[in-house]
Amino acid sequence: RLREKVDRLSELPVDHTLILRFTQGLASLPPETFIEKILVQALGTRHLVIGDDFRFGHRRVGDFALLKAQGALAGFEVSDTPSVLIDGLRVSSTLIREALLAGDLDQAAQLLGKPYEVCGRIIHGAKRGRALGFPTANLLLQRKNTPVRGVFAVTMRGLSESPLPGVANVGNRPTLSGDDTLLLETHLLDFDGDLYGKRVEVEFHQKLRDEHRYPGPDELRAQIERDIMAARDFFAGRQNHPSPES
Repeated sequence: RLREKVDRLSELPVDHTLILRFTQGLASLPPETFIEKILVQALGTRHLVIGDDFRFGHRRVGDFALLKAQGALAGFEVSDTPSVLIDGLRVSSTLIREALLAGDLDQAAQLLGKPYEVCGRIIHGAKRGRALGFPTANLLLQRKNTPVRGVFAVTMRGLSESPLPGVANVGNRPTLSGDDTLLLETHLLDFDGDLYGKRVEVEFHQKLRDEHRYPGPDELRAQIERDIMAARDFFAGRQNHPSPES
């Protein structure tokens, strides 16, 4: 999400972040017009740094070679950055998404340089988790699709000085509601406090299982208890054998 990207940029030595709304008008600009109107007239570009596979302009026909040639005429320099390779694989959003879809959170974390996370503000839910004995902190996923789905061992940042361990479900709760609303519901282990309205970050560490429809609340409650035990085992093992990122 855009907010998460801006938050990450704010942690770096970046003075300003400019965001262009990707309208039909912007998408239809020929690359030469984009260079003249945006880079030269609007921004007064002196030096431009891009990725080595960067494409821009209508039908993505603009590339590094065109920028280099046009920059020489307009008075700005252009540099490209090489692709990042890990174990011979080029790091890309596609590769990260494939790892997340496969439930390989270790590979996703290696490619990202940190655990995959979702940020948002905790909202009021239907209190169904509380009725089952497992209150949850709910984040509404404002998207139609998500690369992670199922039940996970997670940690939540933003409520205390240290990350809080928990169990999270990402999906549409087929046993209790089965609608199309995507929610991230996190039950925090051994935590009791006021959560609503807090902005938090949920980091995903281990996939425990896929989301399933159960015959009723009793069967779901029993499964959640098993999920909590599995999450506790995971975090206990991580304490005994901490990863380099811990």
